[in-house]
Amino acid sequence: MKATYSTLYDSVKTESGIESVYSFVFLARRLAFVLTVVFVYRYDFFKVMLFLWLEGFYMIYVGWYGPHVESQFNLTEKINESFMLLVGYIMFLNTDYLGNQMIRYYLGWCAIFIGIALYVLNFLVLLGTFLVELHHAYRMYTIRRKFILAYGRKEMISENYFKSSRDTGPSARHSLSRASSRDDFSPSKKRRSSKLSRKSSLV
Repeated sequence: MKATYSTLYDSVKTESGIESVYSFVFLARRLAFVLTVVFVYRYDFFKVMLFLWLEGFYMIYVGWYGPHVESQFNLTEKINESFMLLVGYIMFLNTDYLGNQMIRYYLGWCAIFIGIALYVLNFLVLLGTFLVELHHAYRMYTIRRKFILAYGRKEMISENYFKSSRDTGPSARHSLSRASSRDDFSPSKKRRSSKLSRKSSLV
């Protein structure tokens, strides 16, 4: 269950039921937007009112409960909904409530600039989060690399130590003594000793 549905409540508080249903509230709001456009497209004024109601309730939910674990995401949600509410109030003036076409034209451009500002703000937030995660990953990589190098150096030192101890330890000295003892009783050694004894007898 966790492996399958964990992405639905990733970085969301799950201590209480109201905070844990954030994904459902988010998707239900998007569905309500689509249904508003499909079924209430003939009533411009009522369509804007539904948009403001949905945004208002969602902003109250995010501001009151703070469903995200990290506070910066809750703050970003509040800023986003504040901008969207401002765009909703501008949309009121683009209905038949305002008859001046020039003012409606400039208000439309204001809504466009607000949307661009909102996009840039969210992009900077995502970029900052990406850089923080990248820095954390680089730190973990350097720590892991230092650990591997230190562990490998320790293994090399211990291997060289045991190798040198095998070459110069008691077993090596024992093998050398055994080799020297074998040389003492070799046939060539016996011949040399017999020749020296003959020469000494002749003298």
